[in-house]
Amino acid sequence: YGIIASFSGQTGIGVREHIEKSFRNEFKTFNFLGPGLDVLEQTEDRKLFSMATRKVDLTHTKSKEVSGYKNLINAMTEIGMPVIIRPSYVIGGESMYIFYSHEDINELPESYREQLKDSGTIFQIENYIEDALEYDVDLIRDVKGNCVFTVCEHIEHAGVHSGDSGMISPPVVLTRAMYDKMKEISEKLAELLNVVGPINFQYAVKEGKIYCIEANPRGSRTLPFLSKAYNIGLPQIATDAMLGEEIEPWHRPHNSHFAVKQSTFPFDRFLKDNIILGPKMRSTGETMGLDSDKEKAIMKSYLGNYPKLNEVGTIMLSIADRNKEVLLPYLKTLKQLGYNFVATPGTCEYILRQGVQCSEVAKLMDDTEENIVEALKDDQIKMVFNTPKNTGESKSDGEVIRNHAIAYGIPCFTRKENIKAVMEAIIGTRAYGNGELSPLSLQDSHIEGGLL
Repeated sequence: YGIIASFSGQTGIGVREHIEKSFRNEFKTFNFLGPGLDVLEQTEDRKLFSMATRKVDLTHTKSKEVSGYKNLINAMTEIGMPVIIRPSYVIGGESMYIFYSHEDINELPESYREQLKDSGTIFQIENYIEDALEYDVDLIRDVKGNCVFTVCEHIEHAGVHSGDSGMISPPVVLTRAMYDKMKEISEKLAELLNVVGPINFQYAVKEGKIYCIEANPRGSRTLPFLSKAYNIGLPQIATDAMLGEEIEPWHRPHNSHFAVKQSTFPFDRFLKDNIILGPKMRSTGETMGLDSDKEKAIMKSYLGNYPKLNEVGTIMLSIADRNKEVLLPYLKTLKQLGYNFVATPGTCEYILRQGVQCSEVAKLMDDTEENIVEALKDDQIKMVFNTPKNTGESKSDGEVIRNHAIAYGIPCFTRKENIKAVMEAIIGTRAYGNGELSPLSLQDSHIEGGLL
């Protein structure tokens, strides 16, 4: 009857494109269901997709396509920092970089610096929307225009690959007005692209404005997670839509339980890899936390990767100056709950100024017995908070902290959003929920949510 390539990630899409583009006409007997090649090309090509999105109520970043070193520098100056740079076609966040200054070009791999010299590659340069909230929308549309709409809110801000981000559904920051607007935009875009079947949209939201980062006209990795969370078979519904059947419109802005997804990383197998999250996807699995209490759901999701995360002990901190204020609302409460702090000099001084006790540990450049590497050997250290400074000696110190934390099996959090989420989960679970976590079966959550 036909072939569905919508549930095999980018690989299936690539195979389909190869078959439809390169086979001789007499062999083109394959009936592919779902969005056609024109839709795939329109969403993969950044320029074509930008033109399509201008027909809906979206805010747009400044962007330019350039080749060559000089044109790249000029475009960065014209658009303004920070910028995100990528080839026009990108898979899995590969070859995407965020630049805060012209000097960051030196961080590009040698092969790309060579391509900039001979103008062999076309790059897309556009504004990087800093500290924007990111959302994943999974939408299914049938031939009649009926839509199933689901949305996940990222824990990390835009700039981390969606496959590596923690996500919560239903969203907790998104207002109902913005939810309705995002739903309207998604349905209109699916109509303009003539999508029949599943499509994934990724949005960034900042200061009441919605930006569309990208669209993938296929089933995304969040379909199984959302199907469990809401007791609704999204792949089955998408298959029905691609078979030409009419589906029931569905969306749920509120739910009786929170479902939280966290990514699993193989950093303990690759100890010299930099564990800072960014545009390139590196996760190899995921966990799910489910609870009627948001903080407990978040804690459960983290416990899937770090089973001892909720044990009271010592927290090691080395926080960049621009991120230190994220600690302010939580330090005293964590101390009251029994946690101790050990920190590198700058962070230690900041914590002491808040009236909270903290022990200082020397940086690597200070060759003492009590440096950060020795301190990490203490069994009482339960987690590490370390945000990178990206400059000079601090960068090497940070890398050593992160790599040794992974080697010793200590959970290490490197983004201020993760650090905030972990602190809130600890306090919400211990200070307001006596620290006990009870398993909640999917069946019970579905019955309590009125979904069965």
